Amino acid sequence: MNLKRWLIGVFIFLCFIFFLILVFPATGSKKNSTKKIVIACAGDSLMRPVPFYLRRLLPAKKVIIKEWAQGGLSAATYPSFFEAHPQWRRQKVDIILLQLGTNDVILFGKKEEDENLFKTNLKKIIREMKKLDGNCFRRPQIIIATAPPFSGNEGEVEKNRLLEGIINPTIRKLAEEEKLLLVDHWPKFKGQKDLYEPDGVHPNREGEKVIARNWRRAIRLCCFNQKQIPQKFSEKRIFD
Repeated sequence: MNLKRWLIGVFIFLCFIFFLILVFPATGSKKNSTKKIVIACAGDSLMRPVPFYLRRLLPAKKVIIKEWAQGGLSAATYPSFFEAHPQWRRQKVDIILLQLGTNDVILFGKKEEDENLFKTNLKKIIREMKKLDGNCFRRPQIIIATAPPFSGNEGEVEKNRLLEGIINPTIRKLAEEEKLLLVDHWPKFKGQKDLYEPDGVHPNREGEKVIARNWRRAIRLCCFNQKQIPQKFSEKRIFD
């Protein structure tokens, strides 16, 4: 009788151990599977509307969108804006969308910035962002964009000359040097006045959607291809 009770006790104990082995790994796995990809939208006023659209274009159960943009910022002034928010350095971010260059045109016109200084400032921003920790990824993947052209405003020709001849080529070169994914807004907006507000600088609602869809394509490519991220993507190489 005692042997029988002992065997029953051992059986119950083994069943309990087996239950623990099955349940606890499954619980941990579920926790990891619900971890969200954190995306930060950084830059100037062209980036400000983007979070609104990305929250509708991307699955809320899988991503968190953070807003790190402010109107009027340039590659020269963004570092001070970033430093004014020290809590950002403690946040875990997987993908950073970086949109700068439009306001640098004004600094170029005033002779307060040139090609070398613009590149130095932008590289400093990129290097600081690379130091952050990821939430799902080990380190943040940075996606950088060219600045769209000006359309129909005063000094349009000269401003676009600076963008097309200096600023955007510098952005493309930095993307290659720093191994960043590049989003090229320029061809989407060139000659498309119907995508702009009357000021000829800021996209209207339709233009904002074009920019947001550009970012979405790059985000999806980044998520599908974390280990080897190409410097540039085209419509033929995206998931839409």
